[in-house]
Amino acid sequence: MTFKDETQPMYCHLCTRIVKGTKGLSLHLQHWCPIAKSLNNNVTNYNDKTYDQIILDFQHKAVLNGVSNVDSEALDNVSIGSVEEELLPPEDEFDNLVEDNNDEEPQAAEEAEPVGWLQNHNDFVQTQVHELNEDPRYIVELNLLHLLKKHGSSVSMFDDIMSWAHESVLVHKHSFVERPRKRAKIVSNLLEQSNLKGMLPQEKELELISKPERFVSVTVHPIRHAIYSLLSDPRLNQDGNYIFANNADPFLVPQEEPQDITDIHHGRSYYDAYHRYVQNPKHDMVCGIGIYIDKTHVSANGNQTLEPVSICLCIHNKATWLQQFAWRSVGYIINQSHHKHTKDAQKKLCDYHASLHLILEQLSAIQKEGMDWEFHFKDQKYSCKLHFPILFIQGDTEALDKLCCKMVSRSAVSHLCRMCNAPLHESGNPDFQFSLHKEKSFQRMRAYGQINRINTKAHHFVDPYVFDILDFGHNV
Repeated sequence: MTFKDETQPMYCHLCTRIVKGTKGLSLHLQHWCPIAKSLNNNVTNYNDKTYDQIILDFQHKAVLNGVSNVDSEALDNVSIGSVEEELLPPEDEFDNLVEDNNDEEPQAAEEAEPVGWLQNHNDFVQTQVHELNEDPRYIVELNLLHLLKKHGSSVSMFDDIMSWAHESVLVHKHSFVERPRKRAKIVSNLLEQSNLKGMLPQEKELELISKPERFVSVTVHPIRHAIYSLLSDPRLNQDGNYIFANNADPFLVPQEEPQDITDIHHGRSYYDAYHRYVQNPKHDMVCGIGIYIDKTHVSANGNQTLEPVSICLCIHNKATWLQQFAWRSVGYIINQSHHKHTKDAQKKLCDYHASLHLILEQLSAIQKEGMDWEFHFKDQKYSCKLHFPILFIQGDTEALDKLCCKMVSRSAVSHLCRMCNAPLHESGNPDFQFSLHKEKSFQRMRAYGQINRINTKAHHFVDPYVFDILDFGHNV
């Protein structure tokens, strides 16, 4: 049969490939069909032949090589090299064979025509799928790809997972025949064996001062376990990471007037804390605490915020505690942006300090007791008692104003600065003789309830004030 439509899809009976038109079939048989290449070593021009003549040529080739019925299944099993000339039949016999097949082929084609090339293609696909389903390797690999897609994981993890499974069996002698343990059970066992259950976050209830009988949840991490984690982290506790790295032992004695100020132990706060805490210079050690508070927005409209409170240890030098792994989160201050029950800035600030008080109250107990620890420094062991004054607090202007109970307004206030007594009208005068605020003076005003006096300094009266229970080393 001859196809007049050169764009009609055609089906290759040799390799089951679908091509476009007789010309596409001709090019496919000459250049790309793997079975055609194995049956015909000499490339022939099929442009002038009909589809039946093209297929018939390859049927004869297959018959000559021992294949009686040419179909896709039989041709898949043909493995033919070069055909020796002496094995080929005489030329006249070959012509007769061609003529006989030309007579029989149209009838066969007419019988197969109702089936169509699409049905043949579907039969082939089903056969291949059946073979895949019977191969356990494909079943496992396809199931893994399905899981990666289902959970939104990158398919690039496929090779790593397969390599992990292979290594688990060969190297670690792991048996996948046993019933697998649940992830929650594995994590629970690891936490118990590593004594890390105390580091799990805890939910504590806080009654709002701005609205009594209303309770909110505050997430808290135990500070004692956070300090243990920082003291035990091998990335942090290396000889070159300590502020006493240049000393022969870890018992550093600060200078009152250092020539160079390059790190935390050169400051006045560390010097005052040392002389307050250290009774035995070869046993007591100042291990200052650094606090970082900064709010971040986690929603597009800004209503949802997260304000973590993190700590670091000041026995490490500045280059070390600038690293992310040198910090541990100890809690999260409540989100006040969606509290519509009050617009009173003073009451909202009281709630802020109440939640911070709940987070840092354990630090107050640690500061009073201290902590015994064994240091490993320059291949030596040193038993010491650590003391934990707060040496610095980092944050943005909004957070630091809240910590000092400063009014956040910059216009309707008597003072702009939270640290000194410079009045608003003298803010542009560089020659104004100011004096710094002292925490003890604010403590006295809060103790006597002098709210108006505190407000005249552009501060709010807050009770409880979180830093009343904490130690800063010098406490001026």
